[in-house]
Amino acid sequence: MGIIDFFKQIFSRKQPINTTKKQKKIAFIFGVNEYINPENNLNGCINDCNWMASYLDSSWEKIILYNQKATRNSILNTLKKCVDAVNLGGGNDILLVFSSHHGTQYVTTSGSISNAIVMHDEVIYNGEFNKILANLKKDKLYIGIRDCCFAAVKSFGTGKVNSKSKAITFATNIPDKGEFSIKNLKSKAIVYSACKGDETSDELCYQYKDGQVECFGRFRKAIETALTVNNKISYYDLFLKVKKMVNGGNKHQTPVFYAPLDSVEKYSSYQFLENN
Repeated sequence: MGIIDFFKQIFSRKQPINTTKKQKKIAFIFGVNEYINPENNLNGCINDCNWMASYLDSSWEKIILYNQKATRNSILNTLKKCVDAVNLGGGNDILLVFSSHHGTQYVTTSGSISNAIVMHDEVIYNGEFNKILANLKKDKLYIGIRDCCFAAVKSFGTGKVNSKSKAITFATNIPDKGEFSIKNLKSKAIVYSACKGDETSDELCYQYKDGQVECFGRFRKAIETALTVNNKISYYDLFLKVKKMVNGGNKHQTPVFYAPLDSVEKYSSYQFLENN
């Protein structure tokens, strides 16, 4: 066989195709400081989101929407795309949703109290989030971190109206959108909420010696503090430290950790931001 025939034979062979899919880690981060009604404006939400984005390393794909871009439609549509993308991953895939903004309450047509998050233009009901997240496949992990008032589901609270919710919006006779419940998800799930479903969540501003002012959510700052001390901490241990820091200095704000009841023990050993 001549040298030319040899190379023809080599290059004519079909090369094996690598069909191995890579792990997908997508972080959807959104926050609102600026509202259509300026009286509702906040100061620290974008700082909270910027911290979360900077904490994640380059292995994460980050989708970030702030202020005027964080509308009801854009958030719901982007969440759907994130779920679809994570479902195409190769295994141990993670969808992290971190958000900082106003939260509110509403009365359903059945007369029950439920919660919603307030985007730049309109609210998004917890049940609407649940419906989208329910499309995550069984082997995926959803991590939710929400820093806002009335952050947790109503079962973590008295189920009564908190008058401070009226500062943003308090609607009545809204069709029941359902509760945000881990039980509705096929995937694994861990949710950190800044407070119970009938509590408010603090935003703090700190002035440094040089005159600069930094605003942030008390809950988010506690997460940062805990991870600065130990970035190898487990999911549940992180929650315990955050709860102690937040609730110790503010009795009206109680962070909530929400996961399947049979999984809390697992999350005592699993490292934060890992899908074991």
